[in-house]
Amino acid sequence: MHARFLDRLANFDWSGLRDTLADDFTWDGPFGDHLDDPDAYAALLETRMSQLRDYRIDTVRTIGSGDGCAVELVQRFDDNGAARAIAQVMVFDLDPATGRIAHLGVYWRGAPS
Repeated sequence: MHARFLDRLANFDWSGLRDTLADDFTWDGPFGDHLDDPDAYAALLETRMSQLRDYRIDTVRTIGSGDGCAVELVQRFDDNGAARAIAQVMVFDLDPATGRIAHLGVYWRGAPS
């Protein structure tokens, strides 16, 4: 499910991304922020990311088990002509009943460049 989530994120497919999230989904962001509403999370991403140009995700590695995984990745995009990169780890916990994402923790690996 994490691969589907990342694909929908990279393609700005917000309804498809929402479909990967469990109805009781929770999110903990890199600044101590928290959401417990999957619709609000999808809307937050749409608002923050829709203006980005040349966005892509480079996956470094995935470590996981049947009920979750951690994905080390770099998000790359153009910021008014400047190339930006944010190295991070996303930790996915899956709902065993539905296979959808129950919790997502996002951890930045250093300051964005």
